[in-house]
This record gives sequence, structure tokens and C-alpha cells, in this order.
Amino acid sequence: MLEDTEIVQIYLPSELLELRGVPVARLAGFQWRSSPLIDTIISFLTRLTAPSPGTENIGGAGVERSLLELACALLATAAPSARPDFRPDDAMLRRALEHIHLHATDPGLSPDSICAALHISRRHLYDLFEHRDITLSQLIRSTRADAAKRLLLDPSQSYSVPEIAARVGFAGGDQLSRAFKAKYGMTPVAYRAQVRDVQRHGHW
Repeated sequence: MLEDTEIVQIYLPSELLELRGVPVARLAGFQWRSSPLIDTIISFLTRLTAPSPGTENIGGAGVERSLLELACALLATAAPSARPDFRPDDAMLRRALEHIHLHATDPGLSPDSICAALHISRRHLYDLFEHRDITLSQLIRSTRADAAKRLLLDPSQSYSVPEIAARVGFAGGDQLSRAFKAKYGMTPVAYRAQVRDVQRHGHW
């Protein structure tokens, strides 16, 4: 490994990228050369990791939304793709997915709260997910598992599994462990041990 090298990983929900016309599957392994958009994203991330006066009150939801829009703009330039099959409900599905990803760690997130935020019926909400590969409840659990993974990756944090569960919206550690194993094939405890081993030895 190169010394003094810093790697920044950005996790973006593929569902939201695809709804914005970004062909995610075609971008695997794609490498960008320097561009104004890349420079903008790097500058944005640098400001977040080294806050300056005036940035300390930036809301997390606003940061996520801004980063997502910047990333979509960058990805779209790599593989532009209009969506000829775009349907009116796609816009509502995009709003539902955005709401879930922004509020997944809220233990009060539920079909009713999503419906209230989007001003739609439960029937309409469930219809949006009818032909997708994942149900609404599975998506919420999966998104919360992603949030737990980010905490487990952070070497500065040492939360217990129940504490992580509470922070990402699960009712308890057992729920988190089941959801995490369903998505990543191992428990949060096993994943944390693997991460710590990598951090000590410098490779997977």
C-alpha cells in the first residue's frame, strides 16, 4: 500500500441512479479521467471531511441529496441514457426511494409515514413496488443494513450490535443481525472482525 494514501468510498443507492436514467450495470469497472464534475465532487467531499466555518450546520439529508445529484450528473456523462420506457409512476417511485434512503434510520419509518410524506394511499405505494425485485419492507431492512455497515466500517466507532441497531432504525440487535446476514452473508459481529483484520493488515 502507498503511504499517506487516502481512499474515500461513496455508497450510492443503485435504485435511485437507475430511476435517473443511469445504466448502473454498464458502469462496472469504469474509470474516469479528471473532469470539472470530478473536481467538484472532490471539493465537496473535502469540505465535508474538513469542515470550515459556516458548514457545521449543513443537514445530513441535504448533503446526501446534493452528493447524489452530483454523482448522477457524473455517471450520466459516462454512459448517457435516455429512458424511453419512463412512466409517470417512475417519478413517484423515485420520490419513495429517496424518502426511504433519507429516513431509513428513523425507527418511525413505515408504509404509513411514507404515504403521508408522499400524499399517496397505501395501495398506490405497494403498487409502486409490485414489479420490482424487492418488496418495500425488504428495501427498508436492506437500507438500514447498509447504514449499519457504514458504522461497522468506521474505525473510530465501537458501538455494540444493539447500539448500532438502535442508531439505524431496527427494534433490536436480532433484527439487525438477520437483515445484515441476509444481505451480506455474515453477522455484524463477523463483519466487524473482518474489517478490523483488514485495517490491521492492509488488505482483504
